[in-house]
Amino acid sequence: MRRAIASTATALIVISWAAVGHAQEVPPPAETAQRQQPVDEEIIVRGRRMLFEMRKELQAAREHVWDVFNDINGNDDFDIACLDAARTGTRIPKRTCRPKYANDATSQAGKELLRRMQGCDPNDGACIEGAMMAASSMAQQQQARIATMDQRLDQAFQQLAREQPELATAILDYLKKEREYQDATRAREKD
Repeated sequence: MRRAIASTATALIVISWAAVGHAQEVPPPAETAQRQQPVDEEIIVRGRRMLFEMRKELQAAREHVWDVFNDINGNDDFDIACLDAARTGTRIPKRTCRPKYANDATSQAGKELLRRMQGCDPNDGACIEGAMMAASSMAQQQQARIATMDQRLDQAFQQLAREQPELATAILDYLKKEREYQDATRAREKD
């Protein structure tokens, strides 16, 4: 980015100097009339795409892969949904993509904890502790389910990538954009 700005500034300075120099060498009016001909000028400024722009393209390519996968997979539990969510301890949202079964399992574990906690008197420490332990056990079961479903999702994704050209093309496009972004990041770090 700094190089692009510097080269643009240099080009503008050179053009300005040329214009100032040209203005000082103005021929007499008679010669000017004879020499006036329309001149087409073109200035080309080359620069690198900004990293945030490339990151947005990479994110769009990744989500396109998920959209294609969602359209062709036969199991709605495998559908991938992407959303912006603030991480714990920060207000800065991060784009995350998760399969439906993982969102459902997390939601179910949270609902179970809430249900058990609502049955307790706020001053009854033993009840609250029991509710937390039972909800923790439920959450562990859900985590085990997610791990099993992750394996099934990987298998389905790989199979569809081999069988469906549209998904394979979307994956290749994503990988190309990822490589471009990584190369640009490395080049930026060298500057």
